Amino acid sequence: NRIRENVHRSLRLRSIAAHRQAIHTWFNISTNLSEQFYLGLTVGAYNVNYKSISLYSEDMINSEGVNAGYYDLTNDRELTGNGFNVKFGFIARPVKTSPFRIGLAVSSPTYYNLKYRASSDLVVNYDDGYDE
Repeated sequence: NRIRENVHRSLRLRSIAAHRQAIHTWFNISTNLSEQFYLGLTVGAYNVNYKSISLYSEDMINSEGVNAGYYDLTNDRELTGNGFNVKFGFIARPVKTSPFRIGLAVSSPTYYNLKYRASSDLVVNYDDGYDE
């Protein structure tokens, strides 16, 4: 196929759909020792589900305004998985009768196990007006 310079393109986004879901659940436990030391532990769990479908379409119009063809590009993407993290906290009251407290908090990164799937489909219909 020979694409001539007198063919113009008209881009249109025809449709796009996306679905996102992220669920965060956590378990927490805490205690204190003699009203002087306070401990806390949290375990977080994550569930990820993202899906996106998009369709882009381009019509090709020649210089006479006649439709010379089109192309459609469909993209399908999906991301699923789960993850977890851990948080620990400690608060100490050095003098039991004093309101002064000192604390420390430590958080791990969130570790994910993710699966990504993607596909694309391209459909082209073009007529340059020449018979070969």
